[in-house]
Amino acid sequence: IEIHMPPFRKGTWKKYTVPDGLAGNMVTDVSLDANGVVWLATHGGASRFDGAEFANLTQQDGLAHNTVTAVLPDSDGAVWFGTWNGLSRFDGTNWTKFTTTDGLPDNYVNALCRDTAGAIWIGTDGGVCRYDGRHFVTYTTKEGLPENHVLAIYEDPSHRMWFGTHFGGVACFDGKKF
Repeated sequence: IEIHMPPFRKGTWKKYTVPDGLAGNMVTDVSLDANGVVWLATHGGASRFDGAEFANLTQQDGLAHNTVTAVLPDSDGAVWFGTWNGLSRFDGTNWTKFTTTDGLPDNYVNALCRDTAGAIWIGTDGGVCRYDGRHFVTYTTKEGLPENHVLAIYEDPSHRMWFGTHFGGVACFDGKKF
């Protein structure tokens, strides 16, 4: 196999840390919303960066936990946050929290992905679940997932869902089976 990489382009790098306004220096996810705002998941809360300054969200604001592992801006302007204590949704005014009580397989949320059908996939330490806005459907090793610790989620152009796991490799789900 021959792999060709384009040449690395030199440029200016700008580093942002806590003294610059970032919520925490351990950044676990970065996402861009429809307005061009950058959202960052950190171990000190969530940060919103508009290109000029940071605004941070923490437990004091309504976030489920200050350790944020995943961030997913939604098409309706809301933002979803995966944390070490469940899933939080912020619509700009109100917070909604989801935990195992609501249907998550585990409260340690590691990854988020919205599929083309509009459902949100949530990777946790206890499996992966699909949330359609009303119900959670969980998939674990019982359904064929190779390992329950799901760290990454991706939907391919054929609408298959891919799940990266901690020690079980990667699994591909066609909507019916792994």
